[in-house]
Amino acid sequence: FEKISSKVKKLESKVTSLQSALADKKETDKRIVNQSNSTSQLGREDYQAAFELLKEGKYETARNSFISFIELYEDSEFIDDAKYWLAETYYAQRAYEKALEEFESIRIQFPDSGKIPETILKSGFCYFELGDFEQAKKILNLVTYQYPNTSVSRLAVQKLKTINSTAQ
Repeated sequence: FEKISSKVKKLESKVTSLQSALADKKETDKRIVNQSNSTSQLGREDYQAAFELLKEGKYETARNSFISFIELYEDSEFIDDAKYWLAETYYAQRAYEKALEEFESIRIQFPDSGKIPETILKSGFCYFELGDFEQAKKILNLVTYQYPNTSVSRLAVQKLKTINSTAQ
């Protein structure tokens, strides 16, 4: 328990430092640009800290961490992943409209992201949760067509079965 408590304190400390860095965003951005010739690892530790909070089910804190990360590290290679996990924090807390908004913005902003199959799938899940079964079916069928024989396709098929049994 002490180990977990210590880890939580470290993560909370990271969140606090992210939030204070955000308050001084312009100055931070200048330092990042001046100190970093490569953006490949930009923000890795802060991204990991936010992700750990998400895995621990601390959705509000994780959300705030991802928002801070997105604002501070807009050139990071992790930006699309951070936006995806931000959307997941909304989904996990049943804020389906906000989650849908975030998932769909990823498709527009990062069309080449490795997270695209998951964002499309989760958009379909959001429509399902919002009761728009027709739109959910369209999107989930698209997933099965565009990404056959993948885990996202299998999840889409499962949800389609749920929709079909719900609609009857």
